[in-house]
Order: sequence, then C-alpha cells, then structure tokens
Amino acid sequence: MSTQAAVFGTLLVLLSTTAGGAVIGGAQTEVVVIDACQTISESGEYRLGQNISNQGREACLNVTASDVAIDGAGYTIDGPAQGAAILVEGAGTLTDVTIENLSVQRRSGGIQLHGVDGGAVQNLVLKHGDVTGAIYLDNTTDVTVANNDISHSMFGIVLDHADGNTVVENNFRENHLAQETLIIDDSSDNDITNNRFVEGTVDVRPDAPGNTIVGNTFQTDGRTYQSTAFLIRSDNNVIAENRIKNVETGIAVTGSNNNVHDNHITGATEFAITARATGQTIEENTLVGSGEGIDMAGGGIQLDGGDHVVTRNILTDNVHGIEVRAVSDSMTIERNRFTSNNIGIEIHETALCGAGGEGAELIEIHENDIVKSHAYGVVNHDSDVVDATNNYWGSSDGVSSHESASGTVVDPVSGTEADGSGDAVSARRGTNTASVQFDGWLDSPVFDATAEA
Repeated sequence: MSTQAAVFGTLLVLLSTTAGGAVIGGAQTEVVVIDACQTISESGEYRLGQNISNQGREACLNVTASDVAIDGAGYTIDGPAQGAAILVEGAGTLTDVTIENLSVQRRSGGIQLHGVDGGAVQNLVLKHGDVTGAIYLDNTTDVTVANNDISHSMFGIVLDHADGNTVVENNFRENHLAQETLIIDDSSDNDITNNRFVEGTVDVRPDAPGNTIVGNTFQTDGRTYQSTAFLIRSDNNVIAENRIKNVETGIAVTGSNNNVHDNHITGATEFAITARATGQTIEENTLVGSGEGIDMAGGGIQLDGGDHVVTRNILTDNVHGIEVRAVSDSMTIERNRFTSNNIGIEIHETALCGAGGEGAELIEIHENDIVKSHAYGVVNHDSDVVDATNNYWGSSDGVSSHESASGTVVDPVSGTEADGSGDAVSARRGTNTASVQFDGWLDSPVFDATAEA
C-alpha cells in the first residue's frame, strides 16, 4: 500500500469516529439521539437530545431488544400518561439493559423491566409516580437499582418475582403519599443496602425469603411517622445495621427464622422491634425509647410465639425493655443490657398464650444486666414462675421488693428474701411470694458499660 493510501484510510477512520460513532471491528456503531417517544428494537447506545412529553396511554420508550443503554443526559420524560416512561419487555428474556441519567415526572408507571437479566437503573430522578411504582422489576434478575431519587410517589421500588437484584444508595424522600416505599413480593436473594427512606413502609411480603436489608436509614423529618418502617412477612431474611428514628414501629417480623441484628432504633412510639411466629433471632440491637419517667413512650421488643433468641441487645429508656405477650414455645432472653426502662421485662398471663402454651415456665432469663428500672426489673403476670436466675440487678446484694408489696417478697423456690437494693421483682397477687425466681443472682455486671447501681 502506498503512503498516500495509508494516510487516506487513517483520515476516514478519524472522520467516522469524530462524527459521533465508535469504530468496533471495522463497523461503525453510532449513539442514537432520541427526541420523541418510540420503540427501541435494536441493540445499541441511545441518548436523549431533549425533554420529551407524552400525553398518551402507552409507554413513551418501549425497549424490546437486549444490550441497550439509554442515557437520559439529564433530560426529562414527563406528561400525565398512564403508561410507563420506559417499558423494557421482549418476546423472551432480555439481557443487559441500562437506563441512567434521566428525570421522570407525572408518570403512572415510571420505569418498568419485565423479564430482564442483567443491567442497571441508576442516577434517575422520579417524581409523582403512581400505580405500579416509580421503578418496577418483574421476573428480573441481576439488575442494580442505584443512586435514584424518588419522591411524592405512592410506591417507590417494587420487586415482583425478581431474584438476585441489588437496590443500593437510593433516596426515598418526601413520599407523603407513600403506602409502601419498597415492596419485595415473591422475590428472593435481593440485597437492599444503604438506602435512605423517609416515610412509607419497606414491605417484605410472604413468599419472599432470603433477602438482605443492611445499612439503610429510615428517619422522618422532625415528626413521628405513624407506621412500620420495615415489615418482614417472610422467612430467613437478614435485617441488619439499619438506623431507624421517629416511627411507630421500627422492625416487625411475622415470618419465621429471621435474623435481626445490629440495628439502632430510637424514638419508636409503639415498639422498636416486634417478633411473631417462630425462630426469630434478635441480637446486638440498640433500642432507645423516647422521653423519661412518666413521659416515656414506646418499648424495646415485643414478643409473641416461640423459639426466639433475644441476646446482647441494649434497651434503654423504654416503657418496656421487653414485653412478652404470648408464649407458644421456648424463649431465651440472655446477655442483654436493660437500663432506665420503666419495666425491664414484663410477661403476660397464660390465657394470652397459644394453644398448648405453658406460659412463663417456657422463658429463660439469664445473664442480663437489669438496672435502674423505674418500676420493676421483671414483672410476671403468669401463674407459672419464670426462671430469672443468674442476672445482675444493679447491686451486688440482689433484687428488692417493690414499694407496693405488702411485705418483703421471697423467692418462690428457695424462700430467699428480696431485700437487696437492686431492681424489684413482682409478687403473686395477694401474697409476698415472688412470681420470679431470682435467687442465685450475679453480684457484678455482665457488661462493662452497665450503669452503676
């Protein structure tokens, strides 16, 4: 080849590249500029060139091909249309679809992915969504939903039959219309991480096991939101390291065998954590109520069911540190720190227990620090005695008798008097016999951080 021909060929390549396309293997692939609603039926890169308004009932952009990347370039799709802003759905499973850098306003459907494997929905601003959710994933796997700002929507993000997706660092704000900010329905193995929620409910519905909800924040702006922050209605989920403030209930688990650990919940007006069904593990959470003394509101943990393990939690300034409403199987309450609660632990009577329940004798309370309770360390209303031996009650000389008792209360097993200066235990009605077995206490705190006696 002559030198002149070589130079000419090089110029052709440079011209084709600077004209907006990229040369791949000798073939030019251009970035397609979008300036109107349309169907995208070919793989490639697409970029909005202006704002688009859609007044119709259909999706504005209908993606039917795999390997599609849509860059909104900061532009907006708006309009009162009832369809989605972008609908991704093909005859079969589509792969690797990315939607980013776009604003969506006044759209009922927002962004919808049906039958997609791989890709991302990221860096979007979505306002005033309705009906199906601002972002809706159906039969979709391995998609990252990240860094989106969602506000004033009835539903934020919905995962429906969608497994193995990642929802990370999204901001759900000012959703005063929100009913459920994030819905996980019949979907497993999703990772919900480092999102910020304001109002609404994160709802993990039945048949949605094995999801991980870690490192999120849920905090209202200056007022208490009267709802549940995280509602876990399925099994084997992990809810960890979340920070929740100013809600009615922080975390409610009604499925079985969930692990709730390392969460920090303050200012819940009902309970920071409620646990139903069976097999819940509640460990290493910090649960702080609101108010002090007669102005206290909210509780730490409320328990129903059985086979629960509650361990290494810090419960401070609550009306109840733990309230046990009903017992259908064993419960273990051990190595927790109860400080400055009105009542450390309260156990209701057997009549409220499930069929076949044996009440307080199914509960083991050991190696806890129960200190500075305003009324009682442990109250047991059940006819069965609860075993609360080997606890530290705030003083080396053990438990005290409550001022309302007719005399010094005695241990129901050993007869030892409750004449120490630690927290008080309850007595059976009309007697001075304790309903709590306390004899055999610890004379020093379990935790170094325990408040002094």
